Amino acid sequence: MTIKLKEIFIVPSDKQHYKKEELLGLKLRSSFINEMATKLNLIYLEKSQDEGNLCYLNDKNIRPEFRTSFEKRDIVNLIKNEFQRDHFDLNSDEIHFPDNSAHFWELINKDDL
Repeated sequence: MTIKLKEIFIVPSDKQHYKKEELLGLKLRSSFINEMATKLNLIYLEKSQDEGNLCYLNDKNIRPEFRTSFEKRDIVNLIKNEFQRDHFDLNSDEIHFPDNSAHFWELINKDDL
């Protein structure tokens, strides 16, 4: 599935070009979140799990095949791993999103391999 960056982020103005830091600071579109949650069969968590939480179900150290949720930081990591540049055009730049959760986690953690 290929998605234009403008379909992922809520843009507060008509601005089309963003630096990486600006882009990653934008909020995610709820339609994108819902589509990804359905496609990956994962739950989207609006807020990160607090450190020291006794429930390890969604802990980032759990092996990917046992994770049941994703967060904005996972989407940000996927985008950072996909693009190796600092400037983006929301109308023309696209990113390929995986079709299943195993591939999703593989792409997010590819720097760890």
